[in-house]
Amino acid sequence: MEAISRQEVALRLLKNLGSSSRSARDRRVARQSQRSYCVQSLTRQIQTQKIC
Repeated sequence: MEAISRQEVALRLLKNLGSSSRSARDRRVARQSQRSYCVQSLTRQIQTQKIC
């Protein structure tokens, strides 16, 4: 079995951390976009209704 150096382990960990932080950022952006769409949709609905 091939031994893995500490440097290789550290590099893999750093790559995984970078990947997971990108995924978290992507999810956060998607949630913000969804919220923005919902707010715009509700605003349009309110504007089209006659308010007495």
